[in-house]
Amino acid sequence: MKIKTGLLILIVGYVIDFIGAWMKVTHQQFADMALGIAVLLKVTGLLLFTFFLLAHPKVKAFLNYDKFDDSFK
Repeated sequence: MKIKTGLLILIVGYVIDFIGAWMKVTHQQFADMALGIAVLLKVTGLLLFTFFLLAHPKVKAFLNYDKFDDSFK
């Protein structure tokens, strides 16, 4: 899996959330189920995106970047 996978799951979650909100406003059946599925997809997508982003080697190098001189210790 890649970063794109987590981002795609997150986007699908937002699309289903939009559809579920529309279903809720129009009082359609299964609106609550659509909103629940959207929340699960958004949380899963955000966790996967964060995990794969932080596991990327270039991000690791950026986070280990020491900008300031520690000579004052």
